[in-house]
Amino acid sequence: MAKNENFNDAGIYYRKALEINPEYPEAHSNLANLLFTQGKFDEALSHYTRALQLNPEYADAHYNLSSLLTSKGQFKEALIHLSETIKIDPGFVRAYNKIGIIMAELGEVKKADELFTEALHIDPDYYEARKNRAILRRSIFKKNAP
Repeated sequence: MAKNENFNDAGIYYRKALEINPEYPEAHSNLANLLFTQGKFDEALSHYTRALQLNPEYADAHYNLSSLLTSKGQFKEALIHLSETIKIDPGFVRAYNKIGIIMAELGEVKKADELFTEALHIDPDYYEARKNRAILRRSIFKKNAP
């Protein structure tokens, strides 16, 4: 129950911040994150879009919008926002990992492996990329085993 109350409180505060300053991209993005976790995808999309209209260089908003698009199976659109994320912040390791996941899902195994490896070049301790690369390589090995 406390978690729902915290979400409700956060939503109230983000909306209040937007009443005070409707051109506050972080409030739009944070509200969108909250709405996304609540399954309110259309409303979340609207707030991510507004955040990016206000600040096209907002890497976190691009990345989070890509998560929403990926969850809806809109991989092409998600990849556009992930590419923007990396263009804005070349060290945004989670973006490389997420592109790798999408590439693996699309059957682009070599590209996926390259992206997981790139993520690990940026952050050798990034567990998610290490795990995803291992899973990918294990599946390739099993597929090619006699």
